[in-house]
Amino acid sequence: MAKILIVDDDSNLLNFVSDCLGGEHDVALTTSGEEALLLAKAAPFDVVLTDIFMPKKDGFEIIKELNKTSPQTKIIAMTAHMKPEQVSFLEFAEHLGAVAGLSKPFTSEHLCKVINEVLALLPRAPD
Repeated sequence: MAKILIVDDDSNLLNFVSDCLGGEHDVALTTSGEEALLLAKAAPFDVVLTDIFMPKKDGFEIIKELNKTSPQTKIIAMTAHMKPEQVSFLEFAEHLGAVAGLSKPFTSEHLCKVINEVLALLPRAPD
């Protein structure tokens, strides 16, 4: 069971992701970038799934900070702001240290696929 933090200012998305992952993983939720960093400092997470565009502290800041303070944590960025003629925000998030990106809206199947791919990147505990 992985410990996963979901950060998004949209409570409907938090509920959707929690419903998808809650049965298999230990899921924590927050609508605040500031709170996300406090939670991650108090007890590290295996995976943090963060929205990019949020008030006050955005996902780019969360990615940069977690890469400094919790480099073992795998970060997945997500956004609904996708325009083909612009630089991809998800590509930029990966440049900053996210290991994957999700374009909103996404299905529960796609979410689980990405989560499982990222969990496969985690070091395995010795038997």
